Amino acid sequence: MLFRSLIQFNREEVKPIDDAQGVLNEINNYNLRTWNVQSNKKRDLAAQDFARDSFDLIRRVQAFCECATIGSSEHINLMQKIIDDDPKKFMLEPIDPSHLLNRKNSFGHTPMYIAAKNGNLEVLKLLVSKKANHNLASTVEPTEKSEESPLEVAVKWNHKAVVEFLLDNCEYSFNVLRKCLLISPNPEMKQILREHIRHKFRKKLLFLFCCFKG
Repeated sequence: MLFRSLIQFNREEVKPIDDAQGVLNEINNYNLRTWNVQSNKKRDLAAQDFARDSFDLIRRVQAFCECATIGSSEHINLMQKIIDDDPKKFMLEPIDPSHLLNRKNSFGHTPMYIAAKNGNLEVLKLLVSKKANHNLASTVEPTEKSEESPLEVAVKWNHKAVVEFLLDNCEYSFNVLRKCLLISPNPEMKQILREHIRHKFRKKLLFLFCCFKG
């Protein structure tokens, strides 16, 4: 009679084998168990890698958004370093919502929205130079469903320099600009928006005027 030692649930068991076929069956079963153990280890390692990558991404986004909030030269340099160190920076287009440049923090705010809300012009210059998505909307309040773009929040908070920079360096639809014009409480800001709309959509406005008049 043949015996072999099995490790199951961290204890040894002795199993009797009475014939040659039993030996073959046990060898086959052993190979299958070994493959299952190796397969489970690979799945465990993959799960650990995924969890580690997810945690690293959360920390990276949090740090990036905090720098966008503060906006000092030191923090802008740190933002550049975070961008350079991002292992997936070439895997996505810069305008992709999943790109680090556009990742929302726990409040549903993108880095560009945060910078526009706080009037951090130099941060916006960095983000625009990296081709971040300037049209991506952010949640106004965690308890609300309404959203607004970086341009809209800059208009609402009356950050003139930020608004002028965004208008000069980013493309906005007529509807977005019209919405900004409606929400602005400041006459000077309204004038800036009107001038931009008049310059940008002169032909369209002329066409609409002719259609209305006709």
